[in-house]
Amino acid sequence: MAPLAFSEMIGGVEFPQGVLSFADLAYVNDPGSPSATAANYVDSSRTTGPPDYVSPTGSYSLGRGGSITLQFTNNLLTGSGNSDPDLHIFEIGPDIEDTFVEISTDGILWTSVGKVFGSTSSVDIDQYGFGTGDQFRFVRLTDDPDEGNQSGETVGADIDAVGAISTAPLLDAPVLRIRNGGSAAYSRAIIDDGPLAYWRLNEASGSIAGNLGSLGPSANGTYGPHALLDVPGLRENSVDAALGSPFASTRSGMLVDAFPMPTDSVSISLLVEGTNSGNACLFGYGAGTSPNEFSLFTDGGNLVVYLNATRLDFPSLEVMDGDPHQLAITWTKDGGTLELYLDGSPAASSTVSDGVALESNGVFALGQDFDNLVAPGYGFDAGQSFVGTTDEVAVFDRQLSPEEVDEQWKARLREGGASEEVIEMILEWDSAAGSIYELQGSESADTWETIQPWVGTGGTIRLTHEADLASFFFRLLTTAE
Repeated sequence: MAPLAFSEMIGGVEFPQGVLSFADLAYVNDPGSPSATAANYVDSSRTTGPPDYVSPTGSYSLGRGGSITLQFTNNLLTGSGNSDPDLHIFEIGPDIEDTFVEISTDGILWTSVGKVFGSTSSVDIDQYGFGTGDQFRFVRLTDDPDEGNQSGETVGADIDAVGAISTAPLLDAPVLRIRNGGSAAYSRAIIDDGPLAYWRLNEASGSIAGNLGSLGPSANGTYGPHALLDVPGLRENSVDAALGSPFASTRSGMLVDAFPMPTDSVSISLLVEGTNSGNACLFGYGAGTSPNEFSLFTDGGNLVVYLNATRLDFPSLEVMDGDPHQLAITWTKDGGTLELYLDGSPAASSTVSDGVALESNGVFALGQDFDNLVAPGYGFDAGQSFVGTTDEVAVFDRQLSPEEVDEQWKARLREGGASEEVIEMILEWDSAAGSIYELQGSESADTWETIQPWVGTGGTIRLTHEADLASFFFRLLTTAE
């Protein structure tokens, strides 16, 4: 249901839908030339919601000739059927700075509705041929470069808020939430190394851990009912999510049935953070008659590897210290060489199962050790479960080189080229079961391309999208199935 709205007098103007009348999202089309430089006037989100300017914060300066697009997500701008004002623009500052105003139903085709002449102004869209049956999601404001000051740290019209006086509620409208997920360097480093399986573990809800590796959905995992999703991820300066295992449990990890584990050469890399003092399984793999075909444990201050049911102990490799760590393990049948890496550097090595292949099509788990291979319980023991956070797990069908492991670690730290890096945008919305969603992206908010269609599940849908530009635009369209 749409939220309740009540008529309110705001800034001397009556808005029938109250605070819901105001634009909810803002996209900078052009920062202007010159653009504003004052720190308190360069945040475009200041233009969303009801007017809240209190000197010196609460508004956004368009810059000379600059423009911004505002979007309504829970209401629509309409005509009133008469000459009453329909749209109100709150501008602050003593300088008279005219602003061109355009409106659009889809953010692609725009119609000019004149301009406002400085300070707080209203627009009657009916005089441009519209009426109560016309509905608009978008308003674009463009500074008139020939009016007002031509330079200065707050050059251009200073916009506080944009509200629809004549408005219709948008019932059950999905609100697209957008966050900067930080550098895409880590995921790119993993993908460039060609994983068979790559579980980012960043789902917001549901029971499926999506696989981005070459095996595709056939290697999707299933979260246990005690798994905690949407916990903070372990990449440096990232707001992406990860898998949390908040307490000792046999059902707080992730399971993949019939996983085609590589048989002759394999590498697994992952990010972990935990404080287990005893025996804790980071990942386990069982196949055939061997529950411990390939597993990685922590045991006090040691790391323990099982491979082909052979146990290897690596003392004084502490990862359960409450800090995030990258672990990578590689092995090849030809020579039996096994290498362990901690935080990008070689940490230990051994020789095991020379000439003996791993068995494929077994069961893979995060946070649990297999004591037997009888589904559905597999002999899981809460006393051997991992408690902490797991993130960015990848499986490769070859031995990663020391240089590749190091590059992954550096990417996790965002080392090298950070100022030119590609950004991951995290997009999510609360879906309605049976509704069809189309996520679209644009570099200019003029021409839109479909990123991906989705069918609503009734839960939160989340995905990440890489953007090469500092300013990229998204919109979400929906229809009932």
